[in-house]
Amino acid sequence: MTEAMDKTVAVIGLGKLGLVLAAAIGSRGMPVTGYDTDPDRGAMLTDGPLDHVDIAQERGLADALLRARPNIAVVPTVIEAVASADISFVVVPTPSLADGSFSANAAVSVLTAVGEALKEGPPRNRPHLVVLISTVSPGTTRSLLLPTLRQATGGSEGEAFCFCYAPALVALGTVLDGFLSPDFAFVGETEPKGGARLTGVLSHLLTQGTPIHRMSAESVEIAKIGLNNFLTLKISFSNLVGQLCQASPGARASDVLGAIGADSRVGARFLGAGMGYGGPCLPRDTAALAHALETEDLDPRLPQAAAHINTAHTDWLVSLAGPVKGKKICVYGLSYRAGSHISIDSASIALANALDAAGAKVTGIDPLIGAMDLDALNAGIATAADVADATVGADSLVLTIPIPDEDLAGLLVAQPGLRILDVLDKVPTNEPGVIRFGSTA
Repeated sequence: MTEAMDKTVAVIGLGKLGLVLAAAIGSRGMPVTGYDTDPDRGAMLTDGPLDHVDIAQERGLADALLRARPNIAVVPTVIEAVASADISFVVVPTPSLADGSFSANAAVSVLTAVGEALKEGPPRNRPHLVVLISTVSPGTTRSLLLPTLRQATGGSEGEAFCFCYAPALVALGTVLDGFLSPDFAFVGETEPKGGARLTGVLSHLLTQGTPIHRMSAESVEIAKIGLNNFLTLKISFSNLVGQLCQASPGARASDVLGAIGADSRVGARFLGAGMGYGGPCLPRDTAALAHALETEDLDPRLPQAAAHINTAHTDWLVSLAGPVKGKKICVYGLSYRAGSHISIDSASIALANALDAAGAKVTGIDPLIGAMDLDALNAGIATAADVADATVGADSLVLTIPIPDEDLAGLLVAQPGLRILDVLDKVPTNEPGVIRFGSTA
């Protein structure tokens, strides 16, 4: 690490990301102090059952927690958390507002508390390093967060405190890997001393050789949402190509996109026809970029187009399913991505709802259905965990996530007349009843 004194960490906010961040840091041998307004979240960190859904559904988290717990303490106040540490990582919700920007209310509240804890002087007789992990809108650091800390501490950055913006590049379900072994990490600094210190800490925590991109906090604010917008553009482009291939006898989207992705200027990741994008990050980051562009009187139509294509793709898939009114249709997969129980802004739920609205009798199926929040699912849609039982008597099965080969084989034997819409074009069979998105073959 750059400075030997940066050895202790506080994690303020122990939600789905903060819990994993604390475990990740503790698993690397660093002392961690956790704080959350909900005492149950702290208990999960220190001695809670490892089969809790927020732990069990995060790959590698249970093992990391076992390694980390000897290094973890939980305290009941922000003051105690700050007093225990050289660095405070702040991980709080920044929900989207109606205009597409992110609310910074929770961040302001926590930074005010951190600043008040530092008012009598940093606990280590040097500037306390405050690092915000949560995503914020461009311009928020300089216009709102730094003034909040200055007012609360009565000092300035580089003296009473140092501040960095370092949003996590993670996906729910693989957050631990995202924290410890990302493709790269952000360090958004407001002055050089804080940036150097955070770079030193990350060099110790991250997998050896992980690139660290150090730049201004303002640059990171744009880079974070810009990165996710580039992914949404690739996904929406892929689905448009898939629709064109569907309309072009003899064409297959996987071949077309495979060739395009082989070009090093493009790359193959996130270039595949299938479901639209969803989840807790991509839709809101797309809206945030459009808002930021509009705020500066710049053209927002590119992110808006990605979002429009994404929404329209759901309706197009309904049309691909054929006449659906009165038909019993099962949708296999309700989460925003395969293997996850998270259903926030799930494209699969949007498809199930659209089929229901078109008059189909819909059953939503997911192996993790018992752990899901299904409030966004239309009230008339039935749910099930077992695909074999749920599809008895069904006219069609729509696959939005991969189905195990043995389950598919059993369905084809037990229900030879079942029509299958393979949105991902992954089914390893040439059965006549299978419709593949992006292919007429």
